[in-house]
Amino acid sequence: PFLTDTPPTETYTRPYPLSLHDALPIFLFAACGDKSSDEPAPDPDPTPDPVTELSFLCNVSDVTATSASISVSPIDGYTGYYYFDVMAKSEYEAQYAGNHEALIAQFEARVQEYADSYIEAGQVSSIEELMESAIASKGIAGYLYETLNPLTDYCVWTCGVNLQGKVTSDVSIIGEFTTLDVEHWA
Repeated sequence: PFLTDTPPTETYTRPYPLSLHDALPIFLFAACGDKSSDEPAPDPDPTPDPVTELSFLCNVSDVTATSASISVSPIDGYTGYYYFDVMAKSEYEAQYAGNHEALIAQFEARVQEYADSYIEAGQVSSIEELMESAIASKGIAGYLYETLNPLTDYCVWTCGVNLQGKVTSDVSIIGEFTTLDVEHWA
């Protein structure tokens, strides 16, 4: 419904996005940098954010047989963190249409799983650091998805998140696209 032909003018690109549908885990090589020990850690929020409905503008461009560039921008003044991803429309319809609680539970469990792994490996010091550096987006964000299947219908979904890895809004489908046939791609 919010799919447009004009891309946003500024884009923040998540360096290592978490995708619930990637076969391989993400790796945070140099993204974490050397944190000074006197730098305060993000303030954990013990009370969950209220669930809200959010609106986003989605632009899908440069679609090929195996890739698509997605940019997302919150509208209506939202300045918090959010997460977006793509999934095959058939998977969404079979598993999550009418059951966003299952998608939320899967997202939160995967975030916790990744956080535990990266904290144990010493790549991040907290779930907040992982969310801020690799998973959550803020403002205008974009990502080039490069492992899509040819001739497949996809949907772009998004939700508000906090730095503790919890979903803070309803899940919304904000765009749809179909990848090209391999023969027509080149």
